Amino acid sequence: MKKILISIMVLILSLTGCAQTKPAVEIDWVDFINHRNITYMATEFTASADKIESEIGKTLFKVSDNIHDPNYKTKDGDAAFLVVGTPIYKIKDYKTEFRVAVKKEGQFIVYQVSRNPNAKTGKDLFDIKNKVVSVSINSAVDNSKIVDIADRVTIEKIVLNLLNAQVISPMEGKSEKRYFLSFNLQDETSFNRTYWLDENIVWGDLKPSEEFKQLITNALP
Repeated sequence: MKKILISIMVLILSLTGCAQTKPAVEIDWVDFINHRNITYMATEFTASADKIESEIGKTLFKVSDNIHDPNYKTKDGDAAFLVVGTPIYKIKDYKTEFRVAVKKEGQFIVYQVSRNPNAKTGKDLFDIKNKVVSVSINSAVDNSKIVDIADRVTIEKIVLNLLNAQVISPMEGKSEKRYFLSFNLQDETSFNRTYWLDENIVWGDLKPSEEFKQLITNALP
């Protein structure tokens, strides 16, 4: 009888253990780093060595090898693919809240802000004042260029409105009428943001003034 009871207990424990084991979830991580709780995404751009200033931190955790929970909240020091201890550098002429660099395969890859939980306005996100040479409005379907805005006065008004835009609570159910805005900078780099025209919302929950919406509308063919 004791042998039968022991066998039953072993079977129950085995089944319980199987029930509690969850299969690993494969997550397609994007190439990001989190530095001081600001999330940056890798870009296609590189910075020359003479544009690299001081080291401002190091990566502390490689999430792609360790995290299989799609609800995981990234934290300071996390990186998608970089090995632990990878240095993070300041780029000359840019605030670290906007851009940083990481050396990979002999090149300094530019990482650009995606989210900053402390941002209140566009100024807290984008260090682009007096650096934009043109603004492109692109299709949200295939990113093909619709129009380039090159007029200096118009560019300055668009940039000023973006920098003064307020960060608002996330808005659900935005319309399909949207464009990609590309801000082309003096150093031949750029950054892009989705723009919902009807709601006048720039990706990142930025709400510019009505003048911003009118400037974009007037530029469209």
